[in-house]
Amino acid sequence: MRTVSVLVILILVLIPGLWAGRLFNTPGRPSGPFLLGPCTDNITLKGKDHLEFRWKPMRPGFIYYTEFRLYRGYDTRDQNLIFKKRTAWNDTSFSVSKENFKSQETYTWVIEEVFLGGRKGDRSFCSFTVSSSGKAR
Repeated sequence: MRTVSVLVILILVLIPGLWAGRLFNTPGRPSGPFLLGPCTDNITLKGKDHLEFRWKPMRPGFIYYTEFRLYRGYDTRDQNLIFKKRTAWNDTSFSVSKENFKSQETYTWVIEEVFLGGRKGDRSFCSFTVSSSGKAR
């Protein structure tokens, strides 16, 4: 009987803690997602109607939603914000219309994951330049 009581207590205490991801978390914010692209110097939009942004979540089972932001230049302050979108927990890519981009300008995109408990992860960001030529890296 005592073994059953201890087992029930362990289940009631450990399972919710594991689900929330708090018992075995390192202190601080969780790592941000791994950005797959675009993350190069020159991006061409010739023949395209949109630009696709792709990333890989670090802890996919615990994400509540992902916040995507696109900024003009390298500065990620609100005054340079072009586009902001809250995506679903299972999204790993997002497309933006080419009308949001100008040739020879630099842009920075940011992904921030929000987890089930409301905790935010580190931001991941990458910059790229839109090229006017058909040659892109």
